[in-house]
Amino acid sequence: MITKFVDRKTELEVLERKYRERGFQFIPIYGRRRAGKTELILQFIKNKQAVYFLATAGSKKENIRNFKDSAKSVIDLSFIADDWESIFDYIAKNAKKRLIIAIDEFPYLLETEKGLSSIFQYIVDTRLRNTNIFLILCGSSLSMMYKEVLAYRAPLYGRRTGQLEIRPMGLKDAAGFFQSKSFEEIIKIYSVCGGMPAYLREFAENKSVFALIKDKILAKDAPLKEEIPFLLRQEFRDPKTYMAILSAISLGHRSVGKIINHCGFPNKSGIMPYLYTLEYLQYVEREVPVTETLRSKKGLYFITDNFFDFWFRFVRRNLSLIETDTDAALREIRKTFNMHVGFVFEKVCKEFLAESRIFPYSRLGRWWHR
Repeated sequence: MITKFVDRKTELEVLERKYRERGFQFIPIYGRRRAGKTELILQFIKNKQAVYFLATAGSKKENIRNFKDSAKSVIDLSFIADDWESIFDYIAKNAKKRLIIAIDEFPYLLETEKGLSSIFQYIVDTRLRNTNIFLILCGSSLSMMYKEVLAYRAPLYGRRTGQLEIRPMGLKDAAGFFQSKSFEEIIKIYSVCGGMPAYLREFAENKSVFALIKDKILAKDAPLKEEIPFLLRQEFRDPKTYMAILSAISLGHRSVGKIINHCGFPNKSGIMPYLYTLEYLQYVEREVPVTETLRSKKGLYFITDNFFDFWFRFVRRNLSLIETDTDAALREIRKTFNMHVGFVFEKVCKEFLAESRIFPYSRLGRWWHR
């Protein structure tokens, strides 16, 4: 299995450029879990004076003590009171050289103390703004990062000096995980894993794509078997409703009316907040025929991420069969797998045309009548 750091060249260049600038820097880094945010941060802070701290779902006191422990090789905080203001006040006064402070999974920290984002706003405004500290707040819970850090009403809004959204890789960069596989094999793996580095690493073994699907997704001890339910439980208070909507879309119920009928919503007003949230957090996208305007009533919803689409299309609908007979479930997947790959390949072609611009065009997209 390949474990090297793949791609993220542009993101690293952004961080390095900001690092070379003088004065305080505050860079939120956000993106879906498994997208490679932590690896990016660790790569960036290598050979630099830095404190890297991974927050947990523990208590406030536990997290603060762990932060102090993470910082001890750079700055001694053991005698400082167990509150964030005192800690950052001491760091601001005693960190003479450029110092990176990277707090990973910041949303976990927010859960330990009510109003913590406002406390960090105060810390930035009164303690850090005139220092040479490079602050990174990183999070996988997109809803929490938007609400507490990025959105207009967020306490930390307007304090950042830059930001990085870590998106899934495109096919070209994802192919860097595979040394000896054919283009056809890479396309098939990409149609399952999408551009998420953690999933691609799981599929970097020298096995066929169906053997990997069985070992990594279907088997009782498969590392990715419960990945989607886990992610949705982490992100949403009502994961069952979001699961039902995503399942409906994966089954081909792509218009609002068909999603309503499949999920049993009483009316359009009941479902639209859920669809807006899924679209805002980039789990789904609304697409209209290329000749239509964005307000067209012909708009359809599609799941944006290949792994989400694969899981809902093949795993969720075959859960009972997977539990009783994995081989039979794999045979069911084989029946329509090429259709799924074809749909992903269409997106890959669109991505290629958008990047290469090998011939002029005004708009790029699909077209359908009804």
